[in-house]
Amino acid sequence: MVDQVTVQKQVVVQEGKLKDFCNKVWMKLGVPVRDAKITTDVLVLADLRGIESHGVARLPRYYADLKNGWTKPADQSKIVKETKATAMIDGGQSLGQVVGHKGMELAIKKAKETAVGIVSVRNSHHYGIAGYYSLMALQHDLIGMSMTNAAPLVVPTFGRNAILGTNPISLTAPAEKEKAFVLDMATSVVPRGKDVLSGVLSGAATGLGVDVIKEKPNVGHFFMALDPAAFRPLGEFKRDMDRLARELKESPKAEGQSRIYVHGEKSYARMEKFQKEGIPLSGKVVEAMRQVGTEIGVPWLG
Repeated sequence: MVDQVTVQKQVVVQEGKLKDFCNKVWMKLGVPVRDAKITTDVLVLADLRGIESHGVARLPRYYADLKNGWTKPADQSKIVKETKATAMIDGGQSLGQVVGHKGMELAIKKAKETAVGIVSVRNSHHYGIAGYYSLMALQHDLIGMSMTNAAPLVVPTFGRNAILGTNPISLTAPAEKEKAFVLDMATSVVPRGKDVLSGVLSGAATGLGVDVIKEKPNVGHFFMALDPAAFRPLGEFKRDMDRLARELKESPKAEGQSRIYVHGEKSYARMEKFQKEGIPLSGKVVEAMRQVGTEIGVPWLG
């Protein structure tokens, strides 16, 4: 019987050790080394940025899907249609993180060649935090966008039943001195638009058809990389991003507040803190991961 006190207790784990455990679990299930690292990086980044719902707490679920064959351990994704600036990928029921990484990599490659790259994905799985993929574009001084469809949780206007997903979206833009602008959210403000781009455009599931907890979830993603230098000098764009950030932070503060944060700033600070001090995990999450490790023969961290 699990000790309830242990389950409720928070545990702090070093980033490197946590990644090592996750990688070993994936590889035990037949996931190639590179794909294991990508999957782990997405999960751990979520915890580093304070998005615990999409962090290593998801490991037991992915483990179960791999074990029962609902997710393919080796990447089965492939490009099924392509132009100079666009591509359509069939995920082949592979790990969503692996498919997502491939999709954004391709969007970045096309943006470097044509100023814009757009990749739509179908037949994938849950891909973790949307921000991981849009952040990839920043390494190349590109604007990045990432979105995915989700299970129906949102009631349409004047409706009674949930039909639409929260449909997470992330947008990043490079800056010069300020931390890059990172808008990362799950929202139902414009669910139809994201259902169109993440679902209808690729032929993935939409509306009531989206169910990530089933054998063939057919999750859809959308990735875009855009080169600001195609519109104006990159240096000018980044300086204006800095100016916008300063204007936001120097504007009048709400009563009782000492500072104003730009989108993504709190997550960057949290990530730096957790990388130095360790990542806090709930006892419940630790116990679930320990059980997976015991079952598959990968010792927990101690």
